[in-house]
Amino acid sequence: MEKQNDLLMDSSILYRSTQKYYDKMLQDLNLSYAQLPILIEIYENEGISLQQIVQVGGYDKGTVTKNVQKLFSLGYISIQTSSKDKRAKELYTTALTKKHISEIYGIRRDWWHHITQDLNANEIEIFSKFYQTLSNHARSYADLEQTNLQFYKLKKLSLSDYEGHLSCSLYTGGCNLKCPYCHSRDLVYLKENRYPIVTEKINEYLESHRKDLDGIYISGGEPLMHEGVVSFLKYAKTLNYKIKL
Repeated sequence: MEKQNDLLMDSSILYRSTQKYYDKMLQDLNLSYAQLPILIEIYENEGISLQQIVQVGGYDKGTVTKNVQKLFSLGYISIQTSSKDKRAKELYTTALTKKHISEIYGIRRDWWHHITQDLNANEIEIFSKFYQTLSNHARSYADLEQTNLQFYKLKKLSLSDYEGHLSCSLYTGGCNLKCPYCHSRDLVYLKENRYPIVTEKINEYLESHRKDLDGIYISGGEPLMHEGVVSFLKYAKTLNYKIKL
């Protein structure tokens, strides 16, 4: 069977294995994998604020607050009121952190050497840039409010999908049912390397052909499971299209 791209599974394996390694190596220090990047960020940027850690790491505030409080209770950091703003808190590492920081860096270094042991310097550099790019894209995409309805297939002209109308056909991806007779499995079980059609191209086609077509047939997948379907239908109606779902 041909192997499909599965970044989700590969990322999950890397994350879980890394967590397992760090939790094991840090247990004598009473630290965990979740606390480690926050502790290192404070050590390398003494006086950093909680909000700055949230922004740098892409965390939610509750997660950072929880781990900062844990590091404080363990004696690894101190929390001080900012001299510039009495409402702000600054985070500093303590003598306990400085005592163990070389060991912590060593644990991190050993793991990096282990997972990159079969890569040469050029491959590591390419991988690092690639992974950083993916991370930046993931962060920016996760912060967006997804309102556009995404389509994975466009049939530009149909005489049969919408009876009595000259129409185009659009197909969404994903479904909350698993019908055994489904003839659109490729749209239900979307592979990671299956990309949606760029929204602007869909809109451009609909706007340029509204005098030629009078209907839009929308199928999937299951169109009504997507939040963006209402805004798309409103948009299509402004172009005077009749709609069949």
